[in-house]
Amino acid sequence: MLLLVPTAFLAVRSPLVLVAVPTLLWRFASSDPAYWGTDYHYSAVLMPIVFAAFVEALTRVRARQWRRVFVGASALATGILLAFSPLTQPLSPTLWADTPRQDAERSLLARIPSGVTVAASNTLAAQLTSRDTVTLFGRLDDASAGDVPAFATLAGLAARPQYIVADTSKGDDFPTSALQQRVILSEDIADGYTVLYDSDNLTLLKLGA
Repeated sequence: MLLLVPTAFLAVRSPLVLVAVPTLLWRFASSDPAYWGTDYHYSAVLMPIVFAAFVEALTRVRARQWRRVFVGASALATGILLAFSPLTQPLSPTLWADTPRQDAERSLLARIPSGVTVAASNTLAAQLTSRDTVTLFGRLDDASAGDVPAFATLAGLAARPQYIVADTSKGDDFPTSALQQRVILSEDIADGYTVLYDSDNLTLLKLGA
């Protein structure tokens, strides 16, 4: 429904909106609730389709007065939705202010050499991708079993990355919960990783001594 709100529901009058139906149908088969909220980017690919349908439907409205009504309602609905969307976060001064926590994360990531394989928590991974081969911590199968997922093989990752860096403080449940990440970290320590840092829910492990 939220896909149609910015168009004042006029997009349903255009056959172009049917292009979005297959994507919506496979989402019904998914158990991931993120597909149905507005906190993430998953509907971004559908919005150009919906707005194209909106424009096409406007051409079907003959009365100029009603066109103005629909455009005005669309602008109003879009403005209200934007006010409650993550797109407003860049306007928050706190987003741009450095914190002691961020300084600690940068210092920790600086200890990881360039050109190595790293498994990193979701909130840390992006900061390493320009210089290391990175996957999300928690997605690799049990290293002791020697199982390597296809995506890891394509990325050039071994079953046992050279470094593991994890932040278990933020309650980020992707790809696994913070609690499960702590369990995996304990298993990794027992399976040949050395603890280089472990404080304030920030952990850095290195394969071997």
